[in-house]
Amino acid sequence: MASKFKVSQSKVKTYRRCLQAYDYRYNQKLKRKRKSRPLQFGTMIHSALERHFNGDDAMGYFDELRADVATMRLFAQEREEYGDILEDCEDIIRDYLSYWKNDDLRPVRKKGRGAEHTFEIELFPDVIWNGKIDLIAVTPNKLRWLVEHKTYTRQPGDDERWRNLQSVSYFRANDILGWKPLDGTLWDYIKSKPPAVPGILKDGSLSQKAIDTLPSKIMRILEDRGEKPKLYPQLMASAEKNRSNYFQRIHTPVNRAVADMVFNDFMVTVQEMVRTEEKRPKHWPMNIERHCGWCDYEPLCRARLQGLDVDYIKGKEYLDGTKDKKQQDDDEKPPVHTKNYAAVRAFTGA
Repeated sequence: MASKFKVSQSKVKTYRRCLQAYDYRYNQKLKRKRKSRPLQFGTMIHSALERHFNGDDAMGYFDELRADVATMRLFAQEREEYGDILEDCEDIIRDYLSYWKNDDLRPVRKKGRGAEHTFEIELFPDVIWNGKIDLIAVTPNKLRWLVEHKTYTRQPGDDERWRNLQSVSYFRANDILGWKPLDGTLWDYIKSKPPAVPGILKDGSLSQKAIDTLPSKIMRILEDRGEKPKLYPQLMASAEKNRSNYFQRIHTPVNRAVADMVFNDFMVTVQEMVRTEEKRPKHWPMNIERHCGWCDYEPLCRARLQGLDVDYIKGKEYLDGTKDKKQQDDDEKPPVHTKNYAAVRAFTGA
């Protein structure tokens, strides 16, 4: 290959799922102009938590967003469809920090950073695996965890965890980089549902009926109304109790045999991707399935199948790969880089 070929967990996952989506995303570099609410929410939550675990002011992140005129204009345009996502994220993070105020997680710092550790591993000459680990943390029992911040709308269970293979492959990245072995994954779950707003009774007061909300949301409403929390003890108590539904942490010990198997499969796919890259096909097949419903490129495939103008939809709904500010900031973070081929072979038997 003329230049270095870069792969990531998401790139491998997309290649396995649908070659047409792979071509749109990584060759044509198409990006939706408008992020879906789950993606927008997840991006903002991760950014705030990155600041928190780096020892910075997480809430200051939202102040900076409000100071960005272009961002606020975008949020204003999307408020009708998504609601006030900035306010929702701010309330959820405020309660997250309060709920885990006696946090026993101690972030492991790498190159001066406590979170969002970018890395590059040269799997083969000129084939780079890049990724970003949310957090590595140690608990009081001296166990070392790969922390995955996950936002969700539906209660996650064991099915979601065993199918999420990114953390398993990152165990091997950790080992190849020469870092201390990990004991497992800590799933840091955050519910993405907007905290509910209480109803208003005939006398103008707020209903104290239990709803799916958080204290920060209630406090925001009371502040706007010029009222004190002591007027609504039942409402505040139920909101306080509800935090355990919004924030959960689950520890999953690592299975070394499974990690070896997953990483072997990862390497096999990377080698296949390299062969495809060396001779790109003229036609990339579509894999039409249930996943199309949440694929960013569903409008393009649907247009193709219906005989519509695909190029028109590309121009209307997609950007040509221009990086946003967040991506530029990420690119500026110096990654941990290694060419430890011996360590790679040790985990694949190659």
